[in-house]
Amino acid sequence: MLQKIFKEILKRVLGEFLAEELDVDQLEVSLSDQKLTLNTLKINVDKLNAICSSMDLPLRLTKCVVGHFECHIPNLQRVPSEGYDVTIADVGVD
Repeated sequence: MLQKIFKEILKRVLGEFLAEELDVDQLEVSLSDQKLTLNTLKINVDKLNAICSSMDLPLRLTKCVVGHFECHIPNLQRVPSEGYDVTIADVGVD
């Protein structure tokens, strides 16, 4: 149940950056550790390429996969004011 709630929140926040809709099997939520983990995310390269182009970066991606995305949220009630730590690993690009 908790995973479905976070899936919908993440869909609104990250949806335009993802090439495929999130599956709850990709999502791990641990409130006791204050951690949210996503695995094997296929990234929308058209969106990334548009951002790179708008910043005049000479970069053109054809494929991008993030193997591991972890977000540590120290205080769920104060996310906008306190922020959060993000770790991204196992990134593959073509």
